[in-house]
This record gives sequence, C-alpha cells and structure tokens, in this order.
Amino acid sequence: MKKKLIPLLVAYVLSACSDKYDSLYDLDTPPSIKLSANSLNVNAGNLVAGRLLLICTDKENNQMNFKVQDTSKGKVSVFFDNKEIYNEAIPIIGDTTKVYVVPKQIGSYLIKFIVSDRFGKEDSVKLLVTSGANQPPNAVLQLKNTNGREYLFDASGSSDPDGTVKYFHYEINGSLITTTSPTMKHIFYDAGTYNVKLFVEDYAGEKSSVITQTVNVL
Repeated sequence: MKKKLIPLLVAYVLSACSDKYDSLYDLDTPPSIKLSANSLNVNAGNLVAGRLLLICTDKENNQMNFKVQDTSKGKVSVFFDNKEIYNEAIPIIGDTTKVYVVPKQIGSYLIKFIVSDRFGKEDSVKLLVTSGANQPPNAVLQLKNTNGREYLFDASGSSDPDGTVKYFHYEINGSLITTTSPTMKHIFYDAGTYNVKLFVEDYAGEKSSVITQTVNVL
C-alpha cells in the first residue's frame, strides 16, 4: 500500500507546486523599462558622449535582467561595465543601470532594450541613435614657472566640440610624454631654450593640430 501511495504523493506535491507557480505567474506584474533619453546624437566613435541610464522597475521586486537587441546590424555598440554586450542577459542592480552607446558609422539607427523578470515577463523600449562625423579637438597650452626650473604645463583650456579630450601628447625637444591629466609638472634640469609641443586626442582617436611654445630656462 505504501509503495502505491508514494507516486500519488509525489504527483500531488508536483501538482501543488505547479499550481502555486501558475498562481504567482498570474499575479505577477510585468517589469517596466524607461530610458534617460529617447534619442541620442553621438558622433561616430565617441566613447563618452553616449552615456545612457536604464530605469527599470518591478512591482514585486523580482530579480530583473536586461539585454540589448541589435537592430542596427552591427553599426552601433553598447557597452556595460567596459564590455560590449548584445543579446546577453545582464543582472540589474539598483534602480538605474548605466550603459554607453557608441555608433560605429554615420547614420540613424534603432537599438532595442529589453527587461525581463524571473517569470520571463518583459517590457521593451527603443532608442534612436543619430551619428555624425567626429570633430577634432582643440589644443590650448599655458606654461607657468612654479619653482626654479620647475614648470606647470596647463592644457585645461583644451576642448572637444563634440566630446571629451582623452589624451594630452607632449613633445619636449624630441622627448615624448603622454598623459590623461590636463595639467602636469615638468623639471628642466639644464638651462637653455626648449620647444614644448602639444596635441590632444579625443575618445574617437581624432587628433588636434600641434601647437608649440618656447620657454627659456635660466
């Protein structure tokens, strides 16, 4: 008799679990997703300007994931945590998730963001990405004597019309120095006349023209 009851008991438990899951599924409210902007105008290759926030909510506080559907046919990249993502479920932590949208080519494209909860219920939203040609940055340099033969190189006046300056490239009498900081200190150990050249580079790899300043070190 016991052997006959065990399969019936297992079937009853499974049925009860299934009914409970169905009940939770029916009561579950789908998650929602909104974007901090419905469209972005980002020049091709700009790795900073395309910052976008995903605002995802779930009434039942279910664990949510988001993924990106590439409707641009590879012409737009989306980065999360410094990694390019497409059709990959990314866990959502907190109310907002930051991603970067980077067009590879000039044009207008649609990107689809999808959020899902643990029951597989989804919500989605599309982003219009418009991309134009990247503009080169502009280099500005001031040299300030701070102490003896120590000088401050101040390139903080440099700018990029459609993004942000990433690198500052110096050449001091043939010696090359590259930094990501707009200011730096340099010591000239010998007296003489030095030519200080500077060009800056943006996140898309576009470079400014070279500017030159001469400093007389005593």
